[in-house]
Amino acid sequence: MQLEKQLDTLAAVGEIETCKSDIRGLRDALALVPHWRPAASLGRQLAEAQEMVDALKARMDRKLVVTLIGPSGAGKSTLLNALAGVDNLSPAGGRRPTTRGLVILCSETGDADAMISAMGQAHVQVRANQYAAGLDQLLLIDTPDTDSTQQAAHIPLIHQAIGLSDVLICVFDAENPKRRDHTDFLTPYVQRFSGAALVVCLNKCDRLAEGELRDQILPDFTAYLAQAWQRETVAADTLCISARSHLSDPAWEPQAVPRHAWDQFDRLRQLLTETFSQAGYSVDRRLANARQLASFARDQVARQAGQDRAALEAALAQMDRLESEAVGAALTAMKRGSQTTAVQLGAGHVGVDLQLYQKLAQRWIGPVGWLVATWARLLSFGSGLAHLMRVGNPLRQLWGAVSAYHHHREARAAVADLRRETKGAEALLAYRQTLLAAWPQVAEGLLAGRFDDEVRSFESGLADPARAEEQLASAWTSALDGTLEGTAGRLSHPLLQLVCNLPAVGILAYVGWLTASRFFRGEILAGNFFLHALVTIAILLLLTFFLLQGVVRLTAGQQRLLTSAFDRLQSQTGWARILMAGPLADQVRQVLRLAEVAATPAEASDRQFGG
Repeated sequence: MQLEKQLDTLAAVGEIETCKSDIRGLRDALALVPHWRPAASLGRQLAEAQEMVDALKARMDRKLVVTLIGPSGAGKSTLLNALAGVDNLSPAGGRRPTTRGLVILCSETGDADAMISAMGQAHVQVRANQYAAGLDQLLLIDTPDTDSTQQAAHIPLIHQAIGLSDVLICVFDAENPKRRDHTDFLTPYVQRFSGAALVVCLNKCDRLAEGELRDQILPDFTAYLAQAWQRETVAADTLCISARSHLSDPAWEPQAVPRHAWDQFDRLRQLLTETFSQAGYSVDRRLANARQLASFARDQVARQAGQDRAALEAALAQMDRLESEAVGAALTAMKRGSQTTAVQLGAGHVGVDLQLYQKLAQRWIGPVGWLVATWARLLSFGSGLAHLMRVGNPLRQLWGAVSAYHHHREARAAVADLRRETKGAEALLAYRQTLLAAWPQVAEGLLAGRFDDEVRSFESGLADPARAEEQLASAWTSALDGTLEGTAGRLSHPLLQLVCNLPAVGILAYVGWLTASRFFRGEILAGNFFLHALVTIAILLLLTFFLLQGVVRLTAGQQRLLTSAFDRLQSQTGWARILMAGPLADQVRQVLRLAEVAATPAEASDRQFGG
């Protein structure tokens, strides 16, 4: 039996740890939304819930803690005395507050050591009574009034005692049960206790007419609590009692004797002695409370996030539309800048052409392929080559060599500039200007979703500017590369290569066949034959290459390539996600995910939020 109990305790501890992990995951998720104002208070609530789960885990092998809580005059101390069977165990009477600290009823003094250690000796009075029938497995705690003149000193004690409790008995005065201050005080606490862990008692019910109590007061009160506490099971847990009737000496005043005998005190005692005192019940109760705390955490977060869901969904959609407009402005700026760059390059549009011929040189084979590769190199050197080839002044020839190298470097730099599009600076400027103009409307939408005033700053929504600039530049580079790759692939079709190479290859084959056949017959061909053959092949190659250049110019001119690159860029989705990939949009999406957490199973919430 002892081994079985230990195994049950271990299993419960494991599940409690899962509940703790769920709450921790929610706290981590809230830490990701610092601009959402409810996150701070929710984070504090979850931290407290996590501490309560830790406390549940720490006292798994201890006796069940049952705490009485109620306003001044509700009869908590009288109820404790009645349950203990000792009239003066906890001070009761007309003087307020009657209870100035915690009064703990236990069977042995040592049972309260953990509570004394947590609460402090000065705030705890221990009443050991080993003869209290059926209560030997419990600690019953009487707390100060929630509304006494010493409320400021008592509330922290009550709060701490509730955090260390397994069962909460809420005591109301039947003569004035619907006290809003007491109900509101209890609301954040009762949400943390599940099922039988929350018991509601209407005390002093003997002072009301039985029919009115049964038919009007009790149904109306339970409905009131169900609405105030948002719990559907309050009615089944509400007991009408007369604690004073169960004292040894009730000391009734002549004008205040009981008006009827309907009293559910025995049901309350039975709940304590037969249910709460069962072996193993404390483990089950604490496990159920841990589950309730995890559920409470999810519900609190989901409820707060759900209030802002519509506003934040609208704000996120507005941000998405605005980014589309800003991307359009960035594209226009990039296109304008690339055209300016192409004009500045001059000399036959060397930037785009050089890239295209470099890619063609990698694909073409045969004699025409050699010419394509040679032409790509010539484009790199540019007009400086002409200076190098001039005959005349040696200094001018030397300057031609320097000029050729200089133009080669300029061509390479021009290609790099065209690919980078000046690292996206102009595009980023146009992007930012578009966002800045419409940002106040976006900020108002975020404020409606309870984001803080920092979102009015335009910079709060953007990712790192350097990263954004590089992102815009790399998008253009990728589009240009894709266009050039596709164009080079089409201009390097095997059939086109065959047609262009066939004349020269045919002449080479014919010359080779004649040379070899005459050689084997012992005949030597004249030198003029080979010279004429070489000239013929050169002419055919040049004509074929000129034809290829014409095809390239007609099908892949500079403007056509730039237009195709921008068409490709515009057809791609998700390449420019600066605002929607920024910190503010991430926080909005995170809050929207939190709004759905109520429907998320407890075991999955940690995975959903990465806790």
